Amino acid sequence: MPSRRAELGAPSLPPAQRLAYQPRLVAIWHVLTERAADKHAEPQMVATKLMRWSWELSDEQRGGLTTCQFIRYHLMRLQLGEDLTHFRYGNMPRRVASVEELLKVKPELRTAG
Repeated sequence: MPSRRAELGAPSLPPAQRLAYQPRLVAIWHVLTERAADKHAEPQMVATKLMRWSWELSDEQRGGLTTCQFIRYHLMRLQLGEDLTHFRYGNMPRRVASVEELLKVKPELRTAG
C-alpha cells in the first residue's frame, strides 16, 4: 500500500536531504517568532527581494519612498547592509539610497544622542 505522501505525488526525500532543510527552518522560525533579523542573510540577496517587493507596491504603500529609499529603510530595520551602496540584479547595477538620503525624507528615523 503506497504512503499518503506517494498518493499526493509529493517527493520522498532521503534522510540526509531532510536534515539539510532543518537549519533553514530553524532560521525561519527564529526570524518569525522572535521578530529578529537573520544575521547570516546576504545583504545583496535581501536588497534584491526588497527591490522586487517595492515594484509590486504603489507609492502610497511604500510610504512615499523611492525604491532605493525603500531598500535602505528596510535594510536599516533589519540591521543589514550598512555598507551596501549597490548590488546587481541580472546584469544591471542597482543603487541603494544612503542613510543621509533616507533621513532627508524620513527625519523621524534619526536617533537621539
